[in-house]
Amino acid sequence: MLRFAFDPCGQDWPHLEALQAATDAALSPAGWRWRCPATGTTVFEAWQAELPHLGALPKLPEPFDLVAERRVGPDCTVSFEGRTYSVPFAWLGQAVEVRGAARHVVILAGGQEVARHARRTVSRIVLDPAHFEGPATARSLCGARGGGAMSRGKVDLDTTRERLAKLGLVHAAEQLAGRLGEAVKESVPPHRFLDELLEAELVARDERRIKTSLRLSGLPLGQTLQSFDFSFQPAVDRSRIETLATCAWIRDTATLLLQGPPGVGKTHLAVALGAKAIENGFSVVFFRLEELLQALRRDADLPTSRLRQRK
Repeated sequence: MLRFAFDPCGQDWPHLEALQAATDAALSPAGWRWRCPATGTTVFEAWQAELPHLGALPKLPEPFDLVAERRVGPDCTVSFEGRTYSVPFAWLGQAVEVRGAARHVVILAGGQEVARHARRTVSRIVLDPAHFEGPATARSLCGARGGGAMSRGKVDLDTTRERLAKLGLVHAAEQLAGRLGEAVKESVPPHRFLDELLEAELVARDERRIKTSLRLSGLPLGQTLQSFDFSFQPAVDRSRIETLATCAWIRDTATLLLQGPPGVGKTHLAVALGAKAIENGFSVVFFRLEELLQALRRDADLPTSRLRQRK
């Protein structure tokens, strides 16, 4: 813009339209003067020819940082982030996608938004009364005589969810309605249902532990045993590396040294084995040599008790 003696920073603009109008006025003369050496058309003429082929940009979906698939439970709700959200009763028993956006929890079915709630509310149970009203469908019946609006009190599952959440079993609380519906449908024995619910909680906790430990370890991302090209380094004994991945050598308090010339994959294997150690429940921290030397020099004068506290 400065090439056309137009500086938008030289004044205040009341709105974007005013800035656009001033920009168009400053650049229009040049658009008529400049011509394409190949076609002989001016910039303005080329713009007018392209204009009929231009359309509005598609509307982008609302950004979200967490997504999960859920099945609408028998109480017309889904669980997400330790809270329960209502869904229109027409979607009873169907699979939906739940997205955590900046301020809202958005629920979609078939790619279309069917419900929206405030996110991270104080209340653990978030309901929209309109979701329980309307005519009967093939999947559900309106509860009142004469087909009136359905009324809904606090169902038994709400209390169970709250107790699970207070015990710290957040994932079990989220899974309760869906798994209970499946258990009833498939006539699953109570002890098996409870075992599966607790197993889901343990799996989710372990996934969170691994994710947190990987972040705190400082291990570079993406360097795993699955991504290591053993065909590129035939001298590396794959079966031995897979044996090391069991972490038996850590349990035996042994020391592992990987040595070789640059570029043969030592760091990749070390990182991959570190990730396996985290999966097996060990604590891992990743240092490059220069970082380790700096840390040792920095902490050289600290007493052992202080170092143990930092660990």
